[in-house]
Amino acid sequence: GANPHPNGMAAPWIQDPGGFVAPGKIGLGDMDISSDETTLYVMNLNQREVIVLPLGLSGGAPTPPAAGSIIRRAVPTPGNCPAADVRPFALKYYNNTLYVGMVCTGESTLQQILATNPTPTLADIQPAKNMLRAYVYRFNPGSNTFEGAPALEFPLTYPRGTINFFFTGVDPNNDGEWLPWTDTWLPSYAPLSTAQIPTNIGNPQPILSDIEFDDNGFMLLGFRDRFGDQAFSQTDFSPTGGPNGYDAYQAGDLLIACQNGGAWQIENNGQCLGRGPSAGAGNNEGPGGGEFFYNEQYVPFHGEIALGGLTVLPGSSEVVTTVFDAWDTFENGTQTYNVLTAALARRVQLFAPGTLLRKGAGLGDLELLCDAAPIEIGNRVWRDDDLDGVQDPNEPPLAGVTVQLFSPTGALLGTAITDVDGGYYFSSGPGTDTISAIYNIAGLTFNTSGFEVRIDTTQPALTGLFLTVPNNDGSPDGDFRDSDGILQGVIAVATFNTGGPGDNNHTYDFGFNNSQVQVTPTAPTTPPGTPGTPVPGATPVAGTGGTTGTVSQPGGPTLSKIVDRPFALPGDTITWTVVASNPNPYDLTNITISDSVPGELIILSASSSAGSVSVSGQNVTLTLATFPANSTVTITIVTRVRDGVVGVAVENVALLGDLRATATTVIISGLPRTGETPWWRLPLLLGMGGSVLAGYALWRRQRASNQL
Repeated sequence: GANPHPNGMAAPWIQDPGGFVAPGKIGLGDMDISSDETTLYVMNLNQREVIVLPLGLSGGAPTPPAAGSIIRRAVPTPGNCPAADVRPFALKYYNNTLYVGMVCTGESTLQQILATNPTPTLADIQPAKNMLRAYVYRFNPGSNTFEGAPALEFPLTYPRGTINFFFTGVDPNNDGEWLPWTDTWLPSYAPLSTAQIPTNIGNPQPILSDIEFDDNGFMLLGFRDRFGDQAFSQTDFSPTGGPNGYDAYQAGDLLIACQNGGAWQIENNGQCLGRGPSAGAGNNEGPGGGEFFYNEQYVPFHGEIALGGLTVLPGSSEVVTTVFDAWDTFENGTQTYNVLTAALARRVQLFAPGTLLRKGAGLGDLELLCDAAPIEIGNRVWRDDDLDGVQDPNEPPLAGVTVQLFSPTGALLGTAITDVDGGYYFSSGPGTDTISAIYNIAGLTFNTSGFEVRIDTTQPALTGLFLTVPNNDGSPDGDFRDSDGILQGVIAVATFNTGGPGDNNHTYDFGFNNSQVQVTPTAPTTPPGTPGTPVPGATPVAGTGGTTGTVSQPGGPTLSKIVDRPFALPGDTITWTVVASNPNPYDLTNITISDSVPGELIILSASSSAGSVSVSGQNVTLTLATFPANSTVTITIVTRVRDGVVGVAVENVALLGDLRATATTVIISGLPRTGETPWWRLPLLLGMGGSVLAGYALWRRQRASNQL
């Protein structure tokens, strides 16, 4: 709004009539920042709007909002308060929700009363007092919208402590109780001091100025007295000037609220559900006839000394509030109370007696200036025995693996070596480095994008091991269990962004196995594979004539092979069928299947149901750029037995990495044409084939023993 203050040296700065009507109605109220420090929230008192300012980040530090990005949201109008009387002020960002505090001032009702009764008594303005209420609304930062109903609402007609003990002898029902907002100096209904000091004045008008939450989720409400901003404490000559210099007293408050079955409620007679009752129960100075924070006073002079500013240090079980007469008379400072018992913990004087503000509202909000909580990242390198990319309880850690942290600009920030549990850690906080945990990394900054954890897969600790499938657990919290490394050349890389202070992240895991096939989900990421690399560790299964030889490895493909006839004669045509399957829910990439056809056979043709087949000499090769999930591919190889080949078992071998599938047929000589009946021909063939196979098995055993 427009500047209400005087302009020029000749202006009545002491009276400042424009400034008297402005408090709580123009300028800015409370402000707060989101927990990730990327959004600033400010209350515009004049427009009664929450202003949302998205902050950019550069090197972990905030930058101004981009043009056109600022959002404004008008505060709600409660159903039991005229829109003109809604006065917001407080803001608090807590648990991903913005809490907005406001009051219903009762001033519209008061103006209606004054229109017919210019000098009303306290009883005359009771309808306006009954309008006084406090509200706390929830604001959703995701949608930038308010909830329809207030989270907390309560009347401000409860009894309160005295402004000054000089007021108590005149009207005990009007010595500090909240009154409607007014722009009139010393209204007829204002509390009166005794004749001892007639220039002591007060006119308490509520502003819900601050909201905090303690460690147990209790809501703390700070109230500021608007009159403390309208007048100052010493020799105030009123907005229009006058013969007397007044001593103006302000009287704020501090209340506590709690949740009952999810619904917020204000304290009652010095307690709030399991909190209290404190020693303030029954003192007739709070909702329900008592107050929880009974030490918010200066005995014996003042029953209400709060100035409305609050702060809570997490973990301290304490709330700090601004007050006047914190330690001595005629000064401002802070007092700290235990939020569990309401006991006074300490008092601090911030400016000394003798200043003009004295017992007025000389202090505003409180904010903690603490070292930012450090951040730490890391976690585990392990052997993924089942190749599924997800840590299982029986899968062992990999110790001695070198892990490096790089900045977004590519600068090396730290090097760790995994411990016996496979763990590694990098921290910006203080500490003594160990082999696996590196501290004091200044370059690990808050709210910064593009850090990388890198592992060189060629290092000795990973000899014979290969990076497993990344990001393969889509279940809730799956990122705590799955592997995050993506192969870039020979480097496994996990790229990440940091959060705000204290936002640690121990989810950057790397799994390795003894499989050279890069099993890569096509979604959500598609890291590069390693073309044509094998899967070691499979056990060969040799199929006998006419049977299928099948091999598989967990997390990888399966391979089988069959021949259409167990026995063949020279010149016969034999068909070999190789079937590879991908039983996994993700695609495989860069698959190569090779089949070495023995020299006893002539290749007549080779075809496949997918991929590209080539024939070079006695070798048939199938290449698949992508092997879709839950699919199979079939290779059909048609051969003819060369003339003159007799008495041998021909083993045909198919390879998929280290997966080996075989099938065998026995080449026998032609039978004498004696006109034998069919019933004994099969036993004869089986007998001849058995002799050949027995010789073949003996040859394999001798060959194997020679290789030992």
